[in-house]
Amino acid sequence: MSQNHLLTAPPPFDDRSADLILRCSDNVDFYVHRSILQLSSPVFASMFSLPQPAQADEKQPVDNVIEVSDDSRVFYRLLSWMDPRGHLYLSDLEDAAAVLMLAEKYDLETVKSRLLAFVFAGREGLKRNPNELFALGTRFHHEELADFAARELLRFPVTKWLDSPLLTLITGRDQQALMHYFFHCQQVAKSQVKDWLQWVGPDLEDLVWKGIQIGWNHNHCTFKQFEGRNYPEWWILYQDAISRALWETPSADVLNAIENFAITAPAAYCSKCKPKYVSDLQTFNNLLADRLDTMIPRCGTLHTQSTLRILII
Repeated sequence: MSQNHLLTAPPPFDDRSADLILRCSDNVDFYVHRSILQLSSPVFASMFSLPQPAQADEKQPVDNVIEVSDDSRVFYRLLSWMDPRGHLYLSDLEDAAAVLMLAEKYDLETVKSRLLAFVFAGREGLKRNPNELFALGTRFHHEELADFAARELLRFPVTKWLDSPLLTLITGRDQQALMHYFFHCQQVAKSQVKDWLQWVGPDLEDLVWKGIQIGWNHNHCTFKQFEGRNYPEWWILYQDAISRALWETPSADVLNAIENFAITAPAAYCSKCKPKYVSDLQTFNNLLADRLDTMIPRCGTLHTQSTLRILII
């Protein structure tokens, strides 16, 4: 490694009272303390026990400089997460992945745990592309992060999922498991709409579209049959609309879409439906949202079950 144009890393790794220099591949010197590195990393501890090659730089003792093959930008981030004087900072999830990969190289489990906890705590602000969070959580075995990301992906049609370089972190089987999860959630959501009579319960017999079953007279409503019973046509059409919407994006977020509510407009012309159809629809949507939250599984659980089935077969 050339000794020309040596640079010193930014604070706090410019402290000349340190007892060791780590020299990166781009000739940036990091002044560090052996004790911190030894306590944090078995790899560094082993590295310090090996004899080092002679240095052309006579200003530093031979055993005081260790060359590493890493880029100084990522190395600075890594040391910052390890050294108590460091400033904890990540520019984006690609930055997080680079630091995590380097932490694996040096067996820095504490750094990995802290960084993943940091990402998980800020997950709401980092979910612009849930695919990235899924890749990060899956590759570095943070199941809660991967599950959160998989749930977020349910809010988008598969055709609108964003690509990312971070997807190279995971295997084809991981991506297949994610798609299997999405398709499973589609089936769950569709079945909950279809079987609404089974879970709405007797406490909601006064829902305006059920009123006809107990003799309410609906003026100006056209009726259609569902499972052998008559219901206002707008309600049947609404069911069809949310069923299609949930098939495309199996997330409760779609339940309050304006285009779905527009289908119920004929209810406003019925003297019986008009006073309460909006509030009843909201009640139903809230119940369905809670139902979906209960019935849709965690991605990790479904992935484990699928893996077990493959192993048994």
